[in-house]
Amino acid sequence: MNIKFEIPLILLATALMQSPLQGQGAATPVPVADLKDEDSFDTIYRSYVEVQIDKTTTDEIKSALKMRFLVIAHNYIKTHTRPEGVVWMNMQPPDGSMSGVAPEAVKDPEMRAKYIKMLAENDARGEGQARYDSLILLRKEILASSVLFLNLKPGNAKIIAEALAKYSKDAAQATELKKLIDTMAAEKKSQPPQWPTSSGEAPAPNSNDAVKPQP
Repeated sequence: MNIKFEIPLILLATALMQSPLQGQGAATPVPVADLKDEDSFDTIYRSYVEVQIDKTTTDEIKSALKMRFLVIAHNYIKTHTRPEGVVWMNMQPPDGSMSGVAPEAVKDPEMRAKYIKMLAENDARGEGQARYDSLILLRKEILASSVLFLNLKPGNAKIIAEALAKYSKDAAQATELKKLIDTMAAEKKSQPPQWPTSSGEAPAPNSNDAVKPQP
């Protein structure tokens, strides 16, 4: 009998919003400049938390650095789909023996090979779902915190815009991420960010620029 393994989304969200720097086997945070899109989520998130708790940098610098994490999360979400299927906590070998046994306990070589493949596919499915869901939540958290930062003073829009231009792969992606921030601002019923124009001046407020929140 296979035993299904699921983590309720609310628990995953709670875990993400808390600092995971405690405990054994923790990944070592790396400087933002050294982060790679393919780094493990553990490394990415611990590095993100390190930026937030760093008392030697200003809120302006922290908010700008967060754009690197926003780009990492967005790149993954845009280029991957969430793996489908159930993730099993324990799997039953194809020979019908007890669920959760080690592959070595399956005597038939053919059944053992099938079992090993089943386990590997299950692990990959679970890791893929966890990474995708975690990056969705991280992106949402960064968008929300960016809206709060943008509301502090008009000049903060320039800081975010310059950071997006620095970390995005191209101008189109920077624009796409600005639109996501606009949408989050609308959902939070905040004023839409007044992004600087090419001349460096903020545009005049326009209520029609806001993205209407979904009902």
